[in-house]
Amino acid sequence: MIVSGVPLHGQEVKFLRKALKLPRNDWAKKLGISAAGIFKWENEPERRLSKVNEVAIRILCAEQLSVDLDCRWDILVPSDKQPKKLEVKAA
Repeated sequence: MIVSGVPLHGQEVKFLRKALKLPRNDWAKKLGISAAGIFKWENEPERRLSKVNEVAIRILCAEQLSVDLDCRWDILVPSDKQPKKLEVKAA
C-alpha cells in the first residue's frame, strides 16, 4: 500500500517513527543523519520536510514494513497542493 498526495511534516515524522517503534538514534542512523536532525523535525510539527527528505522517510517506512513502492518521483513526493482526500492504494 502507498499513501500518496500527503505532505510530510514534523508531526508525521514523529508519528511514523513511534509507529515503527524505532528510537530516534536508530531512525537517524538508517536515514544517514543525526538524531539532532530528527529531533529538530519532530519539534517543528507544522513545518513541511524538504521533498528529498519526504522521499527518504517514505522509502524507509516502506522498507521497515516490507512494502513495495512505485519508485517514481511524482508518486513519492506530493504536489504542493493539499489533497482533498487521503488516498490509500493496495499494491
